[in-house]
Amino acid sequence: MVANEIAKTGKEMLYLNIGDPPLYDFIPPKHLIEATYEAMKQNHNGYGPSTGTKEALGAIEKDAELKGIKNINDIFVTTGASEAIDICLTALVNDGENVPNPSPGYPMYSAIESKLMSIANPYYLDESNGWQPDIEDIKSKVNDKTRAIIILNPHNPTGSIISAEHSGNNRYR
Repeated sequence: MVANEIAKTGKEMLYLNIGDPPLYDFIPPKHLIEATYEAMKQNHNGYGPSTGTKEALGAIEKDAELKGIKNINDIFVTTGASEAIDICLTALVNDGENVPNPSPGYPMYSAIESKLMSIANPYYLDESNGWQPDIEDIKSKVNDKTRAIIILNPHNPTGSIISAEHSGNNRYR
């Protein structure tokens, strides 16, 4: 692997292919660890409903409504963001269609595009401007075969947050 050979030279490597929360000092809160432990002691660690528990679905719906989202048709819960993205893109995109997505970007998007026989359609993030999306570049990528636009906030792998100026919304500060 090329990365391993470069790392052997002593050059600093920034691995952008996978997130690993413990490597970045994320420690789950004590109350979450204790609640998980107690649930496991009571044998509440089996599979839940594939669409999500009533409590989780209710909390998600309530949160969405608090944010002004009123037209909720359905809610489903996934085991992670990657699964959700795969399900959504698979439902939206057909052979020969496209989904503009950020570059640099998370490699999973190109893998899903390949699986769906979608046309690659990257838009570029401006490194000199804190990795902010280039709105004009995004607009130029939209055509009659575009089915969605992937916008990551915070962005993976750069870690950038879309500024209020770029989002048109102050809640992204």
